[in-house]
Amino acid sequence: MAGRSNRVWEFVVTWAKWYKGHVSRWLLTIVAIGLNMAAAYFIDDPAKSAVVVRWSARVTLAAAIWVSFLAQYDAWKEQRE
Repeated sequence: MAGRSNRVWEFVVTWAKWYKGHVSRWLLTIVAIGLNMAAAYFIDDPAKSAVVVRWSARVTLAAAIWVSFLAQYDAWKEQRE
């Protein structure tokens, strides 16, 4: 049982390393820059600003989930090599 636990822990650590690497890359950078530009554009209209805030949460969550899948695949591929 300890061997299985060690493999799971090793996979989690590998996944975290890949997740950190993907987060610091271009995807979330582009999302953050784009959402900041949209927020600055609609600064004078409170209704549109609220829409930007809601969409920024959704887009950031979707990007984080996508990066999580990428990291999981990379960790799986690394363990298979």
